[in-house]
Amino acid sequence: MGYASDLSSIERLGAKTAERHHLLHVELADAAATAEAVQEIDPDLVLYLAAESHVDRSIDGHSAFTESNVTGTFKLLQTVRSQWQSHPTERQSGFRLHHISTDEVFGSLGATGRLSETTPYAPRSPIRPTKPPAITLVSAWDHTYGMPGWAWDWSARKAPSSPGLTVQSIRRYPAPGRPPP
Repeated sequence: MGYASDLSSIERLGAKTAERHHLLHVELADAAATAEAVQEIDPDLVLYLAAESHVDRSIDGHSAFTESNVTGTFKLLQTVRSQWQSHPTERQSGFRLHHISTDEVFGSLGATGRLSETTPYAPRSPIRPTKPPAITLVSAWDHTYGMPGWAWDWSARKAPSSPGLTVQSIRRYPAPGRPPP
């Protein structure tokens, strides 16, 4: 849990959610702690919110973001894959890993003001180059090992005509032709 975490949002979900979901405080770059957590929970679903995403903090302390977003993702994938492979085929087929990149990595919107699934990555600050490697690791684990994983990118922009924030979601599936879950 980082500086931007707010546990009160989880607490509001109530007791029923607590029975079905587990929140563990684990430094993903610590392979032993990550393995212990995955073995303890033995998940069928991993929702990984790649949460190191603050541009201002990345300018003065980039190494923490690389450690979390790249090394942490790698170690989580290795640990989850090992656990996943230990299960019977039927249970493996029901497994899902969702990596949600919580920072946009596409750079400026440009003249059109729009993004699409073919928009190339164009990171412009120290944090943003750590996102594409994590996303492509998920894709590689899906393709190479068959471990079901989806990576979700998104971009949040203020709309000139709206006082609120407009979020444009971009989905990138690791396996061509695989529908989203």
